Amino acid sequence: MGIRPEDLNEGQNLWQEIERVFDPDRGGVTFPPDFRRVYAGVENEVRSGNIHSILLDGRGRAWATGANNAGQLCLGDTLDRMIPQKIPIKNVVDVAIGGEHTLLLLEDGTVYGCGSNKLGQIGLGDLIRDVSTPTQLFLLPSPATSVSAGKDHSLIMTSRDLLVMGSNQYKQLCGKFMFSSTFFDMVLQLDLFFILIIYVTLS
Repeated sequence: MGIRPEDLNEGQNLWQEIERVFDPDRGGVTFPPDFRRVYAGVENEVRSGNIHSILLDGRGRAWATGANNAGQLCLGDTLDRMIPQKIPIKNVVDVAIGGEHTLLLLEDGTVYGCGSNKLGQIGLGDLIRDVSTPTQLFLLPSPATSVSAGKDHSLIMTSRDLLVMGSNQYKQLCGKFMFSSTFFDMVLQLDLFFILIIYVTLS
């Protein structure tokens, strides 16, 4: 967030306003836009402090900061960022963040993923280990309405289905799957009552 690592202490730190961002379209470091939402990830390893965050502004632009070891900042590389940098994608309306992956939902219902796919958490099959640029998930049966994520798994709600992908180590995919991970988005069979509950939770 623009604070030098040497100025931070373990435990509680003072609130710090975001005073600068990096916007390649405006020549580099500049003043921040009007942010509307902030999405924070989870530590991939306990007590590591390595997380990433995505900020969404009022114009549908997403900004990424933090850890980027698997390309989860969607900026085309694996370099960490200390201040938010604009992701080269437009019309973002929702974001989901895991330990090392990110999902971006666009206004037209398409979903893009970046970061680690080692357990299938961004639904790009079992041949792609990670991606550092926003990559579209082409297997959605209908336009998405919301996205959500845990440390190593993801959920996508469409107008007709709830799709799950990624790690199933603790049965977090909620289905009767016989495997520990799913590398493609799979439809979770639930009745309408439970789908409505999940939709309210994700909204």
